[in-house]
Amino acid sequence: DSGEGPFVEPEDIAQLLADVAQFAERLEKLRDVVLAEEKLESQRPMAHECLGEALRILRQVIAKYPLLNTMETLTAAGTLISRVKGFHYESNHEADKRGDRKS
Repeated sequence: DSGEGPFVEPEDIAQLLADVAQFAERLEKLRDVVLAEEKLESQRPMAHECLGEALRILRQVIAKYPLLNTMETLTAAGTLISRVKGFHYESNHEADKRGDRKS
């Protein structure tokens, strides 16, 4: 019985895994909206809504698990926000993937 270091209950690990799975589902939904083949006028607002949902879950996870509140986590979240907000929804995704941008 060392008494040193944080002791993690199995229930806490199960809850963390559930929270991470929920976050991953929101990121997958975001990806599907952003990369949808069919262009819709509502694509940008839908993507921003999905981003908001993902960030809400991330904030909840960080609040529950302060050890996840790291510079790496915050930097990754900032990068995700920048990429979603700066994404060219009107462009041809295939051309973007190949680097054949039309002017």
